[in-house]
Amino acid sequence: PYASAKLKIGKGPAGLVILENIENKQYTWVSADKIFVVVKNGRIIRTLGLSNNLTSLESPKQTFKELIEENNPTLDYFIYCSYDNPLLIDLKLQVHLIKKGHQSIAILGEIKSLILIEEEISNDYIGWKAKNQYWVDPKDFFVWKSIQHISPKLPEFIFEVTKKPSI
Repeated sequence: PYASAKLKIGKGPAGLVILENIENKQYTWVSADKIFVVVKNGRIIRTLGLSNNLTSLESPKQTFKELIEENNPTLDYFIYCSYDNPLLIDLKLQVHLIKKGHQSIAILGEIKSLILIEEEISNDYIGWKAKNQYWVDPKDFFVWKSIQHISPKLPEFIFEVTKKPSI
């Protein structure tokens, strides 16, 4: 009955996370070793239990719907990220979204036809650049899989939903 996902951080093993709570379209996932990951519209917006936690992510564009439905294949804007160790409030990141097109990916042996969206993020002041990827269902804009860089101090997060929440 529980929604579940696989979470892999950097070179570590993939672990199971279970959906603990849904509040205001924010999905809180928890691992057996008490790492909490809060996801909104496929994006990790907060973490707890890591050496450098993302405490908030503020973005004017919360969903990929506009990019998928519009004819324009790119979108540019800024987001603001805050962290706890070291304390950093509102790191301004330039975001460049690119709709790459349809891809078929396998999740638990089931092939899904999804749209790949690449997100280039950067901050020239600290010299951080990263590329995130999101595989989005064009029918309901649900993000089934993502590869996200949420901090310059942490490795990439690979998040793959194995059992979709029933909401």
